[in-house]
Amino acid sequence: MTDNSGRIEPADMNGWRHELRLIGHMSRINQQITSYIMRSLDADAGRTEATPPIDEAMLGAQLIVVGKLLADRAENRQPGATEMVIDEVDLIEPNRGEQ
Repeated sequence: MTDNSGRIEPADMNGWRHELRLIGHMSRINQQITSYIMRSLDADAGRTEATPPIDEAMLGAQLIVVGKLLADRAENRQPGATEMVIDEVDLIEPNRGEQ
C-alpha cells in the first residue's frame, strides 16, 4: 500500500491481498529500475542528464522497503521464526537455535 507521497507502507501479512500488493509494488519498482538503467546508459553516452540524486534516493528507499517486505514474507512462511522490528517495518528473523 502507498500513502499520498508514494511511499510504500508495510502491508498485512495475512491473505492474498498482501500477495497482490507485494507483486504490484515489485512490478512498479521493476519499471523504475528499468527506467533508471536506461537513463544511466543514455547519460553515459551524453544523450541526457544523469538521474537527479533525489530520484536515486527515492528509488533506493523504495527498494529497501520492498526488500524488507519480501524478506518478511519469506521469513513469515518459515516455522520457528521470531518477530523483530526494523525501521518501523515488521520483519521476521529466523530462530537460529539461540534462546
